[in-house]
Amino acid sequence: MRFARDLPVLRQPIRNAPQYIQQLADRLIGLKDKHGILPVKLKDAIQAYHSPSEPIKDYMFTSERTDADTNTDDDSPDNGSLEQFDRLVEICDNTWKCETIGRNFYEVEWNETVHSPMLRLVTRGRRDLECRNLTQANISKRWTDPETPDSRIDYGVFAVPALDSDLYNRIFSYIQQHPGSQVNPLEDIDPDYPLAIIIETKQLAPGVEKADTQLASFARCLMRLTGEFTFAKDPQLIPLLKVVGSDWRLNFMTRENNRASLTILFTWAGRLSTDWWSSALSDEELRIATQSH
Repeated sequence: MRFARDLPVLRQPIRNAPQYIQQLADRLIGLKDKHGILPVKLKDAIQAYHSPSEPIKDYMFTSERTDADTNTDDDSPDNGSLEQFDRLVEICDNTWKCETIGRNFYEVEWNETVHSPMLRLVTRGRRDLECRNLTQANISKRWTDPETPDSRIDYGVFAVPALDSDLYNRIFSYIQQHPGSQVNPLEDIDPDYPLAIIIETKQLAPGVEKADTQLASFARCLMRLTGEFTFAKDPQLIPLLKVVGSDWRLNFMTRENNRASLTILFTWAGRLSTDWWSSALSDEELRIATQSH
């Protein structure tokens, strides 16, 4: 796709990215030290489960959430419930089974027992985000690229505007004024939910190299849609999450490889997507007003 006629793709190091992306990357990299990342109320349960090869230290626990988000409820995994911990243990056990040498687990088994449960765990209890399986979803022909037809992805995380929010009112007004319009490029998916994160999952097997191409191709389709809502000079960013077995990696596509912490990524993407669409729809109203004069 480097030589595509429309939206050619150029790989850039993270140090060349906008400052707000670098700040997120710094937060993700900082997690490797594991300071204050575990809820102290689950200390006994976590220590009972720990692996001898990775001892649990006191500095790993905190009495307060280090990445507080006021837009979650008691079911959020960030709140450290024992039920959520048990589900995470089950996901870890399933990961170990799928990685067992000498046993063959297909991609669908990885998705059913590891990838999908992890994504559902992170988004559970969040009122501002929703994870959807998109394996059967098609991109509207209006946004597809004839040069790279393989644009399907496995999962998408959508921003879900609150019914009393300014963004919800802007989207509702826009769709009313433009019948048949939508704020994501997919057919038969809620047209009023902006797409915040795109995700492709694979097992470590032949064909895994297609993941980057699928993500980039899909992101270009999304950029064609969003390009109609804002001025070309305005920056836009799309997080691309590639999952290969138990390896979760994050890249970004912008219009101008870090390991990912799902909680931080999803919190950040939800806010970013909401802010971007609020601004974009405001620009759209300004453009319409300018054209009418």
